[in-house]
Amino acid sequence: MRRVIKYGGTSLATPAHFEQAARAVAGLVEVGEQIAVVVSAMADETDRLLREMSECGGTAVDSGTLLNYLSMGEEKSVLLMSAALQAQKVGTVTLHPRWRESWPLIVDSDDDSPVAPIKTNEERSFSVRTQKTSNRFMKNVLPHLRLGRVPVISGFMALSSRDELVTLGRGGSDITAFVAGRYIDADEVIVVTDVEGVLSADPTLAQNPRILDNLTVEDAEVIARSGARVVHPRAFRFMTADMRVRIVDYRRQSELVKTGTTITGESKTTIFRNDNRLAALVLVGSGWANRPGILGNMANILGENDIAISASTSGSRFIVFYIDEDVAEKAHRLLHDAVGEDRETFTNITLRGNIGELRLRSPDFMDKPGALGDLVRALTHRGVGIVEVVTSLSDIHIYVPWDDLESAYECMLKFFKSKY
Repeated sequence: MRRVIKYGGTSLATPAHFEQAARAVAGLVEVGEQIAVVVSAMADETDRLLREMSECGGTAVDSGTLLNYLSMGEEKSVLLMSAALQAQKVGTVTLHPRWRESWPLIVDSDDDSPVAPIKTNEERSFSVRTQKTSNRFMKNVLPHLRLGRVPVISGFMALSSRDELVTLGRGGSDITAFVAGRYIDADEVIVVTDVEGVLSADPTLAQNPRILDNLTVEDAEVIARSGARVVHPRAFRFMTADMRVRIVDYRRQSELVKTGTTITGESKTTIFRNDNRLAALVLVGSGWANRPGILGNMANILGENDIAISASTSGSRFIVFYIDEDVAEKAHRLLHDAVGEDRETFTNITLRGNIGELRLRSPDFMDKPGALGDLVRALTHRGVGIVEVVTSLSDIHIYVPWDDLESAYECMLKFFKSKY
């Protein structure tokens, strides 16, 4: 079994935490497993380094100096983890981007904005240099795994193709672990953190939420994008179909390969064309938004009459339901009867038919600034009329005139083939 084990800052808060982690890793190595470890800076270490640099240099510090100083947090973790493993009689190799010759992860990044003093892990745009990264993992990581050594890899930082130190931004250590898993062909990536796994709800808001034993990567991405930062959603795009991901509590490392939530699947771009002709049912009015239950009541009426809603949007003066065209007139009558007497809430119900639907899911696309504008321009250039674009946490629904659906579908396929 080949695994990447990623330790977050809270699971490396003290030297004792490193010792606990090293014992768990050593136990796996002892039974013949090949293990690579990715480490974050110790808890609060990056914030401390930022404060120190700010107190010394203020805004006069150039980004290269700042990144080199911040990288000391991960470098410290790499060396402490290596020492703890060596104390367990485990051979190691230490990998940090400041040690350029051996560092495996090479990226392209045009984002040279300064690291924020308050929010150190802001989003950063980058792309992995696949061939260089593959070659370096093959040369600098895989041989050590085969000899029973544990590569200890710094998270959060990387080298650019110009041999400059860069940060991967928020979720950088998660990203490093997933990239490492991809390029060493790992069976599993274990994310060791301060929760038992992915829960069914926020424990501060719900009583007795249950641990989810298994998740698809599609559901995990949605959960992550909605705010449950157990794994950063950008990391999932590097997950392969043959790689499992598991979320484990650092307090249960004696059961490191048995506990937590397991995530399976592959994060990839998909384009779905709905073969059913749709209609847009539009309720116009200005009084509904401040009245609780109005939107739910409308949806309930449709649901009670077996009318499925493909999607819905709303603004301060309207609600739109996208439904199958063959039940659209029935839906119109039902909702008109329901709101007909309520003139203060709704003034009009309109039905527009002959609408086609495309659904897009793409982790690369969702994280790329300006990508949605590029796609809309490509559709417009092809002469496709756009009724509405609905964005969600991980998906985009594009509604077009029915006669433009095939052209829009072909345009999107070509767009993603050329750019993604």
